[in-house]
Amino acid sequence: MGWSLGGCLSCLIAIHHPDLVRSLTLISTAPNFGEDVFGNTLDLHDELKAHRDILEIVFDGAEDIVASLGAGAPMSVLRYYYDALMCFDVNARLGGIAMPVLLTHGQNDCVIDEATFDRLRRIPQAAELVVKGHGHFIPLTASRFFNTQLLHFLNGEVIG
Repeated sequence: MGWSLGGCLSCLIAIHHPDLVRSLTLISTAPNFGEDVFGNTLDLHDELKAHRDILEIVFDGAEDIVASLGAGAPMSVLRYYYDALMCFDVNARLGGIAMPVLLTHGQNDCVIDEATFDRLRRIPQAAELVVKGHGHFIPLTASRFFNTQLLHFLNGEVIG
């Protein structure tokens, strides 16, 4: 299972080491990123603020949710992160992912837009879970719904 950057890493593992992966769940991830990725991720702050009540419980009352998620990384690390995202591109290899895949996308995701999510549909055995009214943080903001759907997927049941 990979969420956001973790989804990128999960794709790479599934492509380069398919023998290590039985199924794949990609949450709020993309096969590549455009030059607007940095600006789009700044918009995540608004999403975090909108779900502050839930996230304060998850992060044990943390006053600054954004800082908690960023783990206090200095700008030099964040710059390297965004430069690496700009180079990431697995579009040409998506058709070679040969295991069951659950694609999870928040309808209101400000980082992964519909056109980007659409490219993930090239994965042959992909089921989709589009979560209305949620954005990039589905496992946190729609945890009960997401976990139920994930269990259905892992048990080979219909998603939706």
